[in-house]
Amino acid sequence: MIELQEKKRRVQALLDSLTEGRSQVERLQERISRLKALSTAVTPVYGREGGQRGRPSRGKSEVVDQLCDETERLGVQILRLLAVERQVEAWIDLLPKDGWRMVMRYRHLDGLGYPEILERMNHDTKRTYSDTTIFRLHREALEAAARFWPLD
Repeated sequence: MIELQEKKRRVQALLDSLTEGRSQVERLQERISRLKALSTAVTPVYGREGGQRGRPSRGKSEVVDQLCDETERLGVQILRLLAVERQVEAWIDLLPKDGWRMVMRYRHLDGLGYPEILERMNHDTKRTYSDTTIFRLHREALEAAARFWPLD
């Protein structure tokens, strides 16, 4: 069986992969937006123009090809991200305390920062939490995840 420190490292790596997957999706969406704008701004070119000195112009078909490639990459990345999110969501449900589950959902599934988690938990539970309580709950939830999540 894997020792607790190794399990903690694996939990953190899984949660980090979720964050990185979201970042990759955002980057691809931005790139696709730029390519879409470029695809409508580009006109077909049938040779070199005098002012370009050896550099061929990007034709519309090249931009559209790049747009298709990036859209396909985005679809693949979204599928990967959804698979990891479903796995993390199912494993969060294994945590025994409501506070742990809430903090983990807000932090890792909703992507909220600690100030937003504090605000949301104070609102949702009608209790008053402090910053340190939110940090403590998150730390405890990560430790519990290392014990309860099936990472073997």
